[in-house]
Amino acid sequence: MKQVNPLLVLAAYSSSQPQQVAKASKVDKRWSSDRFDLSVLNQLNGDVTLLADGIQFGEYLLENADIHATIQDGVLNADRVKGNLFGGPVNATAQVRADGQPTLTTNIKLSALDVGRATKAVTGTDMAGGKLALNIDFKALGFSPAEMISSLGGSGGLDIVGLDVKKSGSGSALSGVIGLVAAMNKLSLSSTKGPEKGLADIGLSFDISQGIASIKDFALKSGLGNGQGAGSVDLANWTVDFAGNMKMEANLITALLSKGRISIQEIPFSLSGALDKPKVNFMSGLAGGAGGAIPQNTAPVSPLQQLLGKALPGLLPSQPKPKTQPVPSAPAPAPQDGTLAPPPSQQRTAPAPAPSGQLTPEEMIRQLMQGL
Repeated sequence: MKQVNPLLVLAAYSSSQPQQVAKASKVDKRWSSDRFDLSVLNQLNGDVTLLADGIQFGEYLLENADIHATIQDGVLNADRVKGNLFGGPVNATAQVRADGQPTLTTNIKLSALDVGRATKAVTGTDMAGGKLALNIDFKALGFSPAEMISSLGGSGGLDIVGLDVKKSGSGSALSGVIGLVAAMNKLSLSSTKGPEKGLADIGLSFDISQGIASIKDFALKSGLGNGQGAGSVDLANWTVDFAGNMKMEANLITALLSKGRISIQEIPFSLSGALDKPKVNFMSGLAGGAGGAIPQNTAPVSPLQQLLGKALPGLLPSQPKPKTQPVPSAPAPAPQDGTLAPPPSQQRTAPAPAPSGQLTPEEMIRQLMQGL
């Protein structure tokens, strides 16, 4: 297996001539600002074929790699880049121009990528299963990865079939989608496994301009409910700003949280913050971690809510504790011998502990987040 860093291959030589560098926009530190130079492409012509069991780049392994490229007059044209990435076939083409400001133009088609293998390779955690397909065309220019990602433009689409969330968390570009489905699953009473309930299909398309992907046509479909949304992903700053609505299948929990409505519930959601560690807001005005949160209920507790709270501890919100007024102590009787009575004790009685069955908001959130 070959260990190859494509950026180092492309930037194998340093330029001996001063060049004008365009100032990159603010970018996340993951994108290096170290300059690379492709002037070597102006110094040779050639035809290259590379066959390898695997080419490793960071956490990504391209298996059964088959690459063909030509170099002519300062242009590297890779007309065949094939292999398997996390179990899914990938086909790509790329063109790199060395004249003037370095330019990269590429098309990538990826199908049936194993979501479980991909997220585990990146995060070390088995977060979810499913199959992912990606089709993207883009163009970028600049003297460094930071400049190129800031100039990125193009379009594409992404589909995930059978997304089976096991545990939400951070570290993956899919963390937001996984956290959203995890939060939705928390509101389901069903323990059924399979395509009828636990799995979700997701599709979206996007346009990219100046390193920002505008997401459109987002659709999420599952046996628990369907959702739509729109927003953007700033690839340069590595942040997401996305919102939408889920139409969820009515069940006992959604009926209680919506004050008795038993029809299909439309629940707003949003994703914001770091792309690989977003804040997932699920239900109106309620903030959660990667798995979302359930609102705190201030309405009186009905017998049905009490029963549900016992059957599903930690899922329903806790109720505010009633405030009690201290009972004043009766004054001590005056002594009969004429001496002064001692002053009343200033020691306060310790408050009685909360009933063991009553959750504080902090305990409620902790229990809700367990297993996400």
